[in-house]
Amino acid sequence: MSPLMWAYGGGAWTDDGKNCLLDKPETAQAVQLLHNMIYTDKSMVPPGNEANFQSGKVGMSIFILSGLGTLKDATFKWDVVPLPSGPAGNTTYIGQAGIVVFNTSKHQAVARDFAKFMTTKANVTKFAQFFPPARISVLKDGALMKSNPLVTENINQVITAGIQSGHTLPTHLEFAKIDLAAKAEFDKLWNKDADVKAVLAGTCKAITPYLNK
Repeated sequence: MSPLMWAYGGGAWTDDGKNCLLDKPETAQAVQLLHNMIYTDKSMVPPGNEANFQSGKVGMSIFILSGLGTLKDATFKWDVVPLPSGPAGNTTYIGQAGIVVFNTSKHQAVARDFAKFMTTKANVTKFAQFFPPARISVLKDGALMKSNPLVTENINQVITAGIQSGHTLPTHLEFAKIDLAAKAEFDKLWNKDADVKAVLAGTCKAITPYLNK
């Protein structure tokens, strides 16, 4: 839901992780749109339905670069496009697949060498088949098009530009607890008579104790 909430000026919580944003009017407006698409105009696949874009039964889906390989045998024409804009503009969501060296590692020197090897220009170029390049030089060098021949030049507008202007969902140290508490409340959304504002307010109440830690 994050890209949709951002497009409306809302979100899950503030960047510092201390304040819930789910009960804000902008967030409620975004989630209400999602709810209406599922239960009112039925333009969105409902939760639990296994229909997917690859099957040709869904017109649009949020996808990741590494998943494009599943479309190599598609019997229909397809392309990548930017996420739809909202009242707060267009918001690009960036997935995360970081390579790190842990402070507690017993072999930090070896791990650092491996991280350097994995992120050389040559290897980042190879990774472009599955992940948008972390190196701007590789990103601007057309590596995405070369590694993903199935897509059109739209990939430059969607991914190349998006990597430089997009943002990720801020992670929280207490995310596991937040996730567990939120799921119990979010489950109340998935029926046609759900009170979206009340559910979101309840979710904020449930996760706030963990946000404040």
